[in-house]
Amino acid sequence: DALGVGIDRYTRIDLRTMLIEGERSPAHLRQRLADLAATLAHVEIVTLDRQDHVAHLTAPERVAAVVRDFAHRISPLGSPPDTDSS
Repeated sequence: DALGVGIDRYTRIDLRTMLIEGERSPAHLRQRLADLAATLAHVEIVTLDRQDHVAHLTAPERVAAVVRDFAHRISPLGSPPDTDSS
């Protein structure tokens, strides 16, 4: 809101972008995310089921996994080798 009208400024972003929302996030935030997504050229929206606006606090492992998967998919090097030591 502080930036005012001007969401069209984001149309110049020409990078693959991921936006994360919670299934239970407030409707006004989900609408703003949808509006932003409509302006981006290469966007992916991930909705975390059973989460709200603070998923980074209530489900940090899920958020990290979503971000990690996205980073691996867009990386020119592809996914790193499996480092699971179990």
